[in-house]
Amino acid sequence: CPLNFSFSRLLFNIYLYHWYFTWFRSIRIENECFGLFKNTGFFTWNQSIDKIEKVFNEINQTYNSPIHITTSIGLQVHYLNCYIENRNGSLYSRVYYNPNKQRFLLPYFDDHPRLRHRQWFRFLLVRAGLYCTQVEDFEYEKLYIELTFIANGYSLNFVEYHNRQFFKLIYPSNTTTTEFDQYRYNVFRHDLSRYVTRQQELQKNHRLIQFDYIFDWGLRWKFNSGFYTNWIKLLEQDPKFKRYKLKIQLNSKHYYLSNTLLTQ
Repeated sequence: CPLNFSFSRLLFNIYLYHWYFTWFRSIRIENECFGLFKNTGFFTWNQSIDKIEKVFNEINQTYNSPIHITTSIGLQVHYLNCYIENRNGSLYSRVYYNPNKQRFLLPYFDDHPRLRHRQWFRFLLVRAGLYCTQVEDFEYEKLYIELTFIANGYSLNFVEYHNRQFFKLIYPSNTTTTEFDQYRYNVFRHDLSRYVTRQQELQKNHRLIQFDYIFDWGLRWKFNSGFYTNWIKLLEQDPKFKRYKLKIQLNSKHYYLSNTLLTQ
């Protein structure tokens, strides 16, 4: 990757700003749905194909743009590892996997791989819940995630524990069953979406504090539990401090990395 790649991409995005703005305005006028990530985007369109081609032509003529657009029109699309389909007028989506890539692999992390894989496990379950509109697809994706971790050396206890932890994030009281029919699954997706939105708002409003600490030996859960207990007793009882509604997230790190030990 060239050293000036980030700067070149910034200039490219500035150049595309007005082009994107005109495109988005045309789509929003028709009350359509759209998404954009870097140089790839998708949108729904319920008008004629000739009309959308006219929009693109008008934009190119207005800005005399040398940008070459590759379009694909159909009832389904792959976007950010998501399969999206217009199924008889209803939105259907699920997780998409490139058939040319090997399955059942975990990403490589050179810093604290076990910690990163715990976070990756949670991320995959969140993605499955947000992407899959049908409960059958969610259950299939959940099974695939579990088998992937087991195939990479993680125990069944590890998988079951982090499954429980994931659902506790959404339902802290732990009174809701994780066995879904389609109706209960729709409620779960709504609650999951609200949870993700709240986390994003906390980060945006700087009300989520993350503490990293060195974990050498002992029971990590015991330390975390004691920390949260002291946090509630000593800090949240202060009315001036409590009004900020801060949330604390603890992240443990091992003092020595396995990769570091192997190279020494």
